Amino acid sequence: MNAQTTIPSSIVAGTTVKWTSTWSDYPADSGWTLTVYIAGTQVLNSGNGKAGVANGKSFDFTLAVADTASFAQGPYHWVEIASKAGEEFPVASGQIEVLLNLKGAAAGAAQTTDEKALAAIELFLAGNAPTDIRSYQIAGRSVERWTRQELIGWRAYYEGRVRAAGLPKGKFLTPVKAAFGGSA
Repeated sequence: MNAQTTIPSSIVAGTTVKWTSTWSDYPADSGWTLTVYIAGTQVLNSGNGKAGVANGKSFDFTLAVADTASFAQGPYHWVEIASKAGEEFPVASGQIEVLLNLKGAAAGAAQTTDEKALAAIELFLAGNAPTDIRSYQIAGRSVERWTRQELIGWRAYYEGRVRAAGLPKGKFLTPVKAAFGGSA
């Protein structure tokens, strides 16, 4: 695996992440320190950031499994701040996407909301859903059930959303048509 020379654009939660940062105006061998701060639905190291380890003019960063384990899937923002003698300068910033760690993930954890809705509608249409109740009142004793036409309409809607997102319908692989022919 090649050395990462900038913070990666995506990481997997609960894994180790390493990269090296080098800033000619803020070299490690001149007494500068460099700290990365990452914030999204969670923050890195309780908001205290993670200091890079000086390595010549550069700074080596390692986010351990424990550092990324609590990160929920989604977008996060990051900033690297150089410090020396009471001065602080933001030298780089950006966005990082935290991806779901499939190791130990629960069933359905990797599905989008649209994929989950589509799967539930398919259960309704197949007659395997736990209920087809759309709404009800208790005191007035009223129950409304989904009609087959409504479910077919919603299925088309969610199939369109899933396909527009580039996700194959409930599958990890996209079918490929192949033809074989020729003489023996």
